[in-house]
Amino acid sequence: MKQFTLKTYSSSTANEQNCFYILNKGLNSGQPHPKPFCNSFTFIADNEVERDIFYWITFAAWQGRLFYPYHKGSVIPFITIMDTTEVIKNASKNCIANPERITNLVQTFGSLNNLEMKYENLTKLTKLAKRAAALNFIKA
Repeated sequence: MKQFTLKTYSSSTANEQNCFYILNKGLNSGQPHPKPFCNSFTFIADNEVERDIFYWITFAAWQGRLFYPYHKGSVIPFITIMDTTEVIKNASKNCIANPERITNLVQTFGSLNNLEMKYENLTKLTKLAKRAAALNFIKA
């Protein structure tokens, strides 16, 4: 299994090159993101390829709600760094042994993200059209 480092994010430390960030507080705990959150872990990989592989594995684990059973706290749920490491290691066991699964995962999420962006743009345009129709009605 490929090795990685998971640290608590600190804005005072320099950003690593081959890293992404994982939200550790709230209902979206476990969500990966390329930019840091104030409440996040820094995932540091050995190289860019491994970073991308683990990013999508973490994204799949978050989408699959694999972090949810590890939520702690009653008011603001959070996950610990040990639990996050365990979830990522368990999720990556099958994927790393079979590289074509990772390729399929990246292609699937890439196409779904593009589709999601198209629908978001369509929603924005629909809202603008509604606003324009309402203003046209009021002014006429």
